[in-house]
Parts: sequence; C-alpha cells; structure tokens
Amino acid sequence: MVWVLLIILIGALVFGPSLWVKSVMKRHSADRPDFPGTGSELARHILDNAGLQEIAVEQVPTGDHYDPKAKAVHLTKDNYEDRSLTAIAVAAHEVGHALQDRDSYKPLHARQRIIKFAAITDTIGSIAMFAFSFAGTAAAGPRVLL
Repeated sequence: MVWVLLIILIGALVFGPSLWVKSVMKRHSADRPDFPGTGSELARHILDNAGLQEIAVEQVPTGDHYDPKAKAVHLTKDNYEDRSLTAIAVAAHEVGHALQDRDSYKPLHARQRIIKFAAITDTIGSIAMFAFSFAGTAAAGPRVLL
C-alpha cells in the first residue's frame, strides 16, 4: 500500500505542475477585445523597444519557443493571432528568451548545448537500435544447411 501511495505522489509531483499550467492557460484563452493587440503584436512591440528588430516573430504549427539559431520567436496560431491573456503571457515569455540570448544569459546557452547533445545522442541511439535489431534478426534467422 505504501508503494502505491509513493507512486501516486511521485506521479503528482512529476505531472501535476504541467497539468495545472495547461488548465490555467486554457481557462485564460478566451478572446479579450479590451486588449490592444495580439500575442504577435506584443512580441514585436517588446522586441522593437529592446532594440531587437532583427528578431523575427513567426507563426508555427506547433510548439511556442524562441529559436536562438534562427533568431526568431515562434508562436502557435492561437498565441500569434489571439487577444487573450494566454497569448499575451506566452508571447512575453518567449520574448524573454530572446532578451536572455541578447544578454548572453549563461543558463540559456547551457540549455541550448544540452538540447544539441540530446539530439545527437537520440540520432545515434536510433541508429544503434536499428542496427542491433537487424544484427539480432540476422544472427537468429534460419540457418541453411549445405
């Protein structure tokens, strides 16, 4: 019984914050006509005021993020076009990463190195899994007796 409670507690600690954030964002995603602009307009305004005119604000199909390599703030359709509290908060958050990049914020650059390393190891791991499964199948395959 203690193990079950421990698993539930760990599950709540791991998945709870993410579920809570998604719930709050959904609750505040309603259109707000009293807002003077959309998420993309706010992002552009903050970037321009920070002297970062070279940073693009682009709409993407999935995954709001700042891409330091492309020097672009990427916002999903809803956060790009909507006048909601969620769109404004997400746009401001992603622009914050552009400001961190401008200021050479060390944790942001460390995170980028970790992501690059993870992508490389993911590719190597995928190739290795394929190669080992192929080799295992070939080794265990039918034997031809001469």
